[in-house]
Amino acid sequence: MEVSVIYAGFPPYEVYLDVSEQATVAWAIRQSDLLKQHPQWVLSALSVGIWGVKVALDTPLTPGDRVEVYQPLVIDPKEARRRR
Repeated sequence: MEVSVIYAGFPPYEVYLDVSEQATVAWAIRQSDLLKQHPQWVLSALSVGIWGVKVALDTPLTPGDRVEVYQPLVIDPKEARRRR
C-alpha cells in the first residue's frame, strides 16, 4: 500500500512509500530518511499525525495515509497574538 510522509519545514519534505500492511507511523518515518536529514530529532519525541489528526507512533497505517511530522511551537499562539 502507498502512504506519504511530509514535513512542512524548510525545505519542505514529502516522500511516497510503498509499505506493508503491518506498517506503523514510526516505521514510515524511519523509512522516509527524514531522521537522517534531521539527526537532532528523537523519534519518540516527535509530534505526528495522519491527515491532520494527532496519532501515536505505533498507529497502524492504511492505504493512502499521509503521515505528518509537526514542527514544535516556537511560541504559544495566544502569546503571539497578545504581542502583536
